[in-house]
Amino acid sequence: MDDEAVVDFKGLREQFGITYSRSHIKRLEDERKFPKRGKAFEYRNSHPYWRVREIREWLQGLWGPKPTKPAPKK
Repeated sequence: MDDEAVVDFKGLREQFGITYSRSHIKRLEDERKFPKRGKAFEYRNSHPYWRVREIREWLQGLWGPKPTKPAPKK
């Protein structure tokens, strides 16, 4: 899948297995713990979308290798 592609709420579940509710995703976005959504139009009821690249980076941060800190110098 192209990294510039986007997914909607249904795509988060189907393509990435993210089963969070809409309200939980919104809380995580507000806390800056989940990628911010985009809107196709400026209308209030416009469907939200997320960039595939940002979702992959977020998932990598959750499950990927953790960076190690260098040992403190003595």
